[in-house]
Amino acid sequence: MRAPFLQRPDAPVVTAPEENGSRLEGDAAALEATERVVGPPNVPLLPDGLTEPLHPQRRGRRLTPRQRRVTTTVSVEDGVLRVVVFAGREIVAWGTAELLEERTPLDGSAVTDDGTELGNITAADTTRLQTFLQALYPKLGRVVTDLPLYAPLVRRFHLPTAMKRKYLPDIIESELLDTIPFSREEVDVKWVMRSRETGDGHDVYATAVSRRSVDEHVRALRRWGLRPAAAYGQAAALAFASRIADGLVVRLGPSMVTVVLVRDEVPEVVHQVALPSSGGGLPASERADLVARAIEQVAGYDEAAGRGLSSDRLPVVLTGDLSGDSSVVDALIDVIDRQVLPFDPPFVYPAHFNHGEYALNLGL
Repeated sequence: MRAPFLQRPDAPVVTAPEENGSRLEGDAAALEATERVVGPPNVPLLPDGLTEPLHPQRRGRRLTPRQRRVTTTVSVEDGVLRVVVFAGREIVAWGTAELLEERTPLDGSAVTDDGTELGNITAADTTRLQTFLQALYPKLGRVVTDLPLYAPLVRRFHLPTAMKRKYLPDIIESELLDTIPFSREEVDVKWVMRSRETGDGHDVYATAVSRRSVDEHVRALRRWGLRPAAAYGQAAALAFASRIADGLVVRLGPSMVTVVLVRDEVPEVVHQVALPSSGGGLPASERADLVARAIEQVAGYDEAAGRGLSSDRLPVVLTGDLSGDSSVVDALIDVIDRQVLPFDPPFVYPAHFNHGEYALNLGL
């Protein structure tokens, strides 16, 4: 089991006794910063199905430490809890913890039937995670969490210009529900409409999320003392964190590779590939070949849609635990004929913060 650890910037590392399985770093001096603009441009999904308007502070405004808003982003992926704490635009604490203290092959990633990764957590695990969160930062402030990669179902379709606005909600919901295996009562629906530059109508991006999936996720977080104010899909978080309008966001994990196709700043296609059980020991060249095939598979799907920037020219943004491993990145660049853009999140953080590993948190 990987030991949980807690970090705070600008301080020497102090290793805690092995029995509590944690690593702590000292407090950082508070710095003034502008308020962080929270979340991707779409409206967040809330546990009760309501929407919460975003009211970010005006950019450039200087805030006192008392005025600075603390936001904590919580991500659950592949059996690991990742937490990042922001004060304004500054990252002041971060850490990871295994969901299950003892995981057997039958546990997998602790994934439940509805796709969440919060099943099989014992009372001891809950207590351990509560202790981890309490030690991370004195007050976690506003909490934002992610949803499993495949929980949000995103659909894109075209509507003609001559469409009366009062009919749009019913038409869009009808189009969406025809393509998903849920009834209207089982999902929360959000959508955004954009006019085409050619003037021949509108593109609608609609998202449906299972209410059960959201409720399961939020219920587990509340057991640990967290009360999420909003939730976003992992694909939306990666798309927003990458800050590209059109491209392929690749998350390189030790046991999983995730590819997200972003078009017009919207995550349209997600594809996840599990690496062989010996994934952590795969040679860089073999790992690069697997990732390249996943990238081209998603690009091929986009090519069939035949729109906008040619799919073979879409750039790639690398994130994930291994995005800082030069041997993996260099091997991948050698086998894909695409521009590879740096992952450069617009936050203040210390040099030893692994922003690639915490990309999901940075996009929430």
